Amino acid sequence: MTTRDETVAAYWDHKTNDVFDGPTYWLANPLVAQRHQQLATRGQNTHWVNHCVERHLGPARPVERILTVGCGDGDLERHLALLDAAVRIEGIDIAPRRVEIATRRAAEAGLGDRLHYRVADAEALELEEEAYDAIFFDSSLHHLENLEQALESCSRGLKRDGRLFVNEYVGPDRFDLSPEERRVIEATFSLIPARYRRSHAEFDRGKVRQRVAFPDPAEVARVDPSESIRSSDIPRVLEERFELIEVNSAGGTILQFLLDGIAGNFVADDPASVEILEMIFAIEERMLSSGHLRPHFLLAVCAPR
Repeated sequence: MTTRDETVAAYWDHKTNDVFDGPTYWLANPLVAQRHQQLATRGQNTHWVNHCVERHLGPARPVERILTVGCGDGDLERHLALLDAAVRIEGIDIAPRRVEIATRRAAEAGLGDRLHYRVADAEALELEEEAYDAIFFDSSLHHLENLEQALESCSRGLKRDGRLFVNEYVGPDRFDLSPEERRVIEATFSLIPARYRRSHAEFDRGKVRQRVAFPDPAEVARVDPSESIRSSDIPRVLEERFELIEVNSAGGTILQFLLDGIAGNFVADDPASVEILEMIFAIEERMLSSGHLRPHFLLAVCAPR
């Protein structure tokens, strides 16, 4: 019988970061990504990784050792290497093929002596005590069911002055949006002119969407048993086990599913589309600032207690 871990590993073995780069994925849109980064860094015109390294590692870099959990194809580790963040950067992932890709791309970039990868299950982390100057989770922590064990291991594995950096989805488990969240997203979607609701997704490419295609939580769990399994618990578990140095809301509550499949329709050289996008930004910001909705994404910088 196939175990849950085997199912998860097989699922991610057949994914690459390229699936998040097309016109269907909301954060692949440069205008949306720029806003997301500004929110995550409290208005700084920089990438969240640069913000974490420059502000929180600062003059100590290159530090001795960094760990990334859920490395995927190795984008984060190569970014950290280009920032000269650490002498040794280690990435782990449950999917062997993703580790192979990350290793190959590190070698192709001439970074093989600095970047080191291995297959490991983050659910069963047993890190060497006080071994790392920093640990990064980039959209990987929300795939872990045993948050407590994983984060306890990270706390032990960090040096006393080390930092945990978490860039994550913290919305409803399995993307099971509340009725109110759905109503607000659908109402905002109805304000988008038809020409900007034309789908880029394979199953309805070219058709004008009449409504938002919300995910079915049961199907989410079937396809990837790890997807957002306890995402809503992440802020609480982080606060229980770490000192929170910085926590920045990155929004996404309306944008993530509203723009799914249609994100590529909003481009800088179409001013009308930019106006529509800015309207959507404003609606999300007002709903979040009023407390009517809560943010589904955050950047957290944490220190061991």
